[in-house]
Amino acid sequence: MLPEATYIGFHTTIVDYADSIVHSEFRASDKGMLGKGVYCARSIANTIGKAQCEGGACIIAEIRMGKVFEFDKQTIYSTGKSTQRDQQLYHFVRFSE
Repeated sequence: MLPEATYIGFHTTIVDYADSIVHSEFRASDKGMLGKGVYCARSIANTIGKAQCEGGACIIAEIRMGKVFEFDKQTIYSTGKSTQRDQQLYHFVRFSE
C-alpha cells in the first residue's frame, strides 16, 4: 500500500485563533469559495488578502491529502454552487491555476 500523499499548507488567521488551533485542532469555517472547510495556500504570500484579518499569525501545516478534488477557475464558473456539493466527497480540494 502506498503512503498517503502530504501537502504543506499555509493558513493565516488572527493571533488568538492561531493559539487556539495550535493547542487543539483546525475547525472548518462555514463559508468560503468552496463552502465549509479549512483553507490553506501553497505559500505564506498566497495567504495575503485571503485571510479575514490583517497581520495575524501564519500556521504551517502538514496535510494528509486523502482523496483529492482538483479544480480551476473554469470549473467554478461552469458548475457554480454544485462544486461545493461535489467537493464534500473529498478529503482535500486543490486549486490549479
